[in-house]
Amino acid sequence: MNCFKTFISFATAAATACMASLMFVSCEDDFRDDSLFIPEGIGTISLQMEFTPMSEGLTGSRAAESNAKGDALNGIVDMCVLFYDKGGNLLDDYIYYYNKEQAQKPVDLPDSHFFYGVDRFKDVPRDPSDASNGKLAQDKSMSGRFDVIKIPYGQYYIVGVANLGNAKSDKYSEATTTYHELFVDAERKEAVKTIDGLRGLRLEWDASCLANNAEMFGCFTTDQTSREASSFFSGADLPSVVVNRDGMQLKSWLRRAASKLTIAFDGSDLRDNIWIHLKSAAIKDIPAGCDLGRKSCVTKTDSLLSRPAEEHQVGQYLDYTRGLPAADGGKYNTGWYTIVKGRKFPSKDNGSLAEDDENLRDPHTPDELSLFFYENMQGLGKDKRQYPELDGDGNPTGAVKDDDILKDDKPCGTYVEVKAFYRSRDGVVSNGDITYRFMLGKNVIDDYNAERNYHYKLTLHFNGKANDYDWHIDYNEEPGIKVPIPYYYVPYMYNQSMVYPVTIIGELEGDLEAEIIRSDWGPSTLDNPGEIVAGLEYYSDTAKVVGNGPWHGFLSLRMAPLEPGTDRGRKASVGKVSGIAKEYKYNQSLSDGQYNGIPYNKAYWIGEGDPSLNEKVNHRGHRFYNVTKTPVSGRSDNANDDFANDGAYEVSTTTVNGVKHTTFHIPLYSREINLIKTAGYRGNNPYMGYYRYAEIKFTATVDGKKQSIVAKVLQVPRIVNPKGIYRSWNCTDPFNVHLMRLDSEDDVDGMSYVPVISTGGPWSAEIEYITDGGGWLSVGGKTAKGDRIEGYTDSEIQFDVKFLSKCANKEAVRCAIIKVLYHNYTCTHRIMVRQGYAPVAMATGSNTKWHTCNLQYAIKNGDGSFLGHEYEYPRGEGSMFKCGNLLEAIASVNNKRDARYKSYPDGQSAYYLAPYDLSPDKADKPMAKWEDIKSDIPAVFKGVTLDVNGKTCRVPKYEDFENLRKECDFGAGVLYGDGATQTQTDVVKACGYATYLDMSERQSYGMRGWFVYNVGKDGLNLFFPIGVSGNGHRKDGSRKSGMNHIYEPGNARGVLRYAARAARMPDGAGNFAEYRPLLYTMYTQFGATYWVSGDGEEVGTTSGTTAWDINYTTFDFNTYSNDATALFGDSDAAFIRLVED
Repeated sequence: MNCFKTFISFATAAATACMASLMFVSCEDDFRDDSLFIPEGIGTISLQMEFTPMSEGLTGSRAAESNAKGDALNGIVDMCVLFYDKGGNLLDDYIYYYNKEQAQKPVDLPDSHFFYGVDRFKDVPRDPSDASNGKLAQDKSMSGRFDVIKIPYGQYYIVGVANLGNAKSDKYSEATTTYHELFVDAERKEAVKTIDGLRGLRLEWDASCLANNAEMFGCFTTDQTSREASSFFSGADLPSVVVNRDGMQLKSWLRRAASKLTIAFDGSDLRDNIWIHLKSAAIKDIPAGCDLGRKSCVTKTDSLLSRPAEEHQVGQYLDYTRGLPAADGGKYNTGWYTIVKGRKFPSKDNGSLAEDDENLRDPHTPDELSLFFYENMQGLGKDKRQYPELDGDGNPTGAVKDDDILKDDKPCGTYVEVKAFYRSRDGVVSNGDITYRFMLGKNVIDDYNAERNYHYKLTLHFNGKANDYDWHIDYNEEPGIKVPIPYYYVPYMYNQSMVYPVTIIGELEGDLEAEIIRSDWGPSTLDNPGEIVAGLEYYSDTAKVVGNGPWHGFLSLRMAPLEPGTDRGRKASVGKVSGIAKEYKYNQSLSDGQYNGIPYNKAYWIGEGDPSLNEKVNHRGHRFYNVTKTPVSGRSDNANDDFANDGAYEVSTTTVNGVKHTTFHIPLYSREINLIKTAGYRGNNPYMGYYRYAEIKFTATVDGKKQSIVAKVLQVPRIVNPKGIYRSWNCTDPFNVHLMRLDSEDDVDGMSYVPVISTGGPWSAEIEYITDGGGWLSVGGKTAKGDRIEGYTDSEIQFDVKFLSKCANKEAVRCAIIKVLYHNYTCTHRIMVRQGYAPVAMATGSNTKWHTCNLQYAIKNGDGSFLGHEYEYPRGEGSMFKCGNLLEAIASVNNKRDARYKSYPDGQSAYYLAPYDLSPDKADKPMAKWEDIKSDIPAVFKGVTLDVNGKTCRVPKYEDFENLRKECDFGAGVLYGDGATQTQTDVVKACGYATYLDMSERQSYGMRGWFVYNVGKDGLNLFFPIGVSGNGHRKDGSRKSGMNHIYEPGNARGVLRYAARAARMPDGAGNFAEYRPLLYTMYTQFGATYWVSGDGEEVGTTSGTTAWDINYTTFDFNTYSNDATALFGDSDAAFIRLVED
């Protein structure tokens, strides 16, 4: 496997080479043009210094202010020009010096030999011809000029030396200048007397101050090119120049002694489920020194710079941690710069390490953060590429050929080292520190020359699992149990399954044991999982919760049982036992030999069940797994196996580098929709802005040692936007899905949804169910059922949904369900799609058809019959009605508020009745006081029919709703309809489809509500809105003895609030909140009630149900008993959805 693609190119970075032109003006007639003729006299010359731009030295890839900008060595601090005679001896009278500061003039230097000022050198544009190898890596470099230098005609060696001085640092106790280093320092003063001595001056790398490593050298000639200048360092002698005429211009391309390296990372060809959390990059084994004017090659390892790895010197170390400490046991942090499939770094989207520049596209720009080093010319050598070692049959052994050869047999070579933390869930779970090393040179095959003044551009291009052969890689896994880290994400939805991988590295002895030791019902954050959430109103004192434990949580190691009376999905409520009409209440205990409520929840979890029913189930949170997949039986703790009802697991075994890897793919399950209905415990996450946290303890004996590891699991927040896309029968408007989430539970005006990021792995979208044989809908261009579109890890989830044709007619209905999998396909979000609003029969074996829109008002005909008028679109919430009264419809315009979600005002003095004319000049809008709107509670709509478009309709009975509850599945979220073509991010627009707004404004808005869908009917679905305010219920509010904790202040009536409560549920003597903590904030929760016809004597009714309860927040679709008509002195007001037989 070739894990890294290799592309390398070089650009000679004569980083800041200086050209110098010399002009001489002769004192006598110049009547000969022989270039070697030297007349007598003195002339003037000009010196042009061009500081060589860095040449591209390596382009391509191999499959805390410690960071240094790429232009750190570009400046010119000072410079000396020295003249040597043809014998190579220094001419003391012809020394010239430049410094930015006038005060830095040496005392013994004539004024005419000193140049100063910041404008002497300026940046000028460069082209490829200015680079020593024709490949430009720096688009600008310095250029300067010394004019009117007088010198006798003759033959000279003229050289320039720049930036030889030092700033004060850990290495140097005081600052010096180039002039000082050449002519004051005793040792160097003696060396520079000859040209050979100058060239051989030894430079010493200052690891404590990068600026002290910016030395430059060059010699002057006529018409010098950058390519020519680069050859001077390898020659035995420097070229001399004959000054024999006035006005000569001499040029020098000065070159840095140092080079630099930039590193980029490319995950385009990574496999999914691989994360590389970058920690650092460092340049290692750089020369401790080099010659100023000669090619330098380290020949002894003790001449390499030695420094402790923890000392992160500027210019030799790049920090990719963004200042974040390692978490998860000190291993890594997900906030570090991370490479996943499809991601490149640095890049515009993922940020650049260069400060204040988030828009860099080229990761090797001249000012990109860089690593610096002195020249180290190691020549050619063995092939650097890493090849797999093969056995006698030509098959890879898992080892690397010649891996025992240290540093590719170049012990004095310079190399780059990248450290990271590696995570893989690609078949085998693997986590650990990983180190990549690459020997520097001008290609990736056999060149080991780290030449001066080059910009080496290295891209680490990961292939496959990112741990294959092109780079030298250190990755040694410790034996033991490996689980996905830092978290494993499970879906917010109830009754979902996912596969959890566990890898045993080493010899497994016996079984792998799993135990859910924690599974929370309450909220958690991603940053502090399992800790109390600050700033959120909820029942946070878990110590008070009666019988608290994982049995109240969301996670199970086994499938849910079937619900009695159903033969499809496993969606049952806990406590529903086959053949027994028994409902467990929230606060009952052992009575008459039967468990009830909280005690039963625990008994069911640990596999005891209800003793009175001889109920027996396997432990929901304790299970054993073995390599032979033999079901466990006979355990007294009920951790036994029934693969058919509990779910089966898979096992695979591989050998990596001689070490056995056993991987278990263990099924996990989110729990039932209701654990105990009246307690509010749910398998579905009730939180839109928060996670829920669980821990699984895995125990095994590996290589003779028993060990355990605790795996962390997070149930993701609910995604509600979008949840549904509806179109009328002849509408084909497309829709752009962009999954959105909330950061809190408030859902108030002014909030915005934010995109869902699939951080846990790749994502996909597909048509899961579709009616009419499909072909009429496309998801991301895919029309076939099960044909996926896919997205990368850490990407947003966005795709187009297109309706490819109209329905045949107005009576036709087509439905589909789009399944989105994210976080490595472990989490599910479903989107309901429908085209056509005609009534549909949702339940198998029932001819009852459910209408698609809520009732708006009714008119009583002269013969006593009713004519019903429904709202024309499913997003409209319709009107509310008191029990038994169809003629006084409380119009939806009454629900209008300035801040729709921020307050729960008292009831109004009077209410507009439907039909309501929106025309502002309509003066006779009907109104009525709450107490004047009548109710007929004993009638409960029983036997009432309405004519709607020629069809005889009625209010649903209990059994109609119960058929939906037993056979269908549910979802909650935002519906978009005709005219809405994209996901809204503003809460007001996403949830604010108000019928009192003009159609031109509201058509792009969404409506929150409850979806019912039947997968047994290819995804047939239905929507129940909960209203613009999220409160689809008006409570009567009149007092009733013994219920004083229910009412609003001042006995307000008709208050628009989903809950009957007006404040938090109390705890203590009342035995409420400590038994039902998720209902503690019921008074702020969203939901709606819908009227049910009948007086409690209908088939299936056990408690006199008069209304149906939809709790949008805690996720319940269930009977409201008779609370809408019995809690207060009179009837509440609720929505009506009609059915027809």
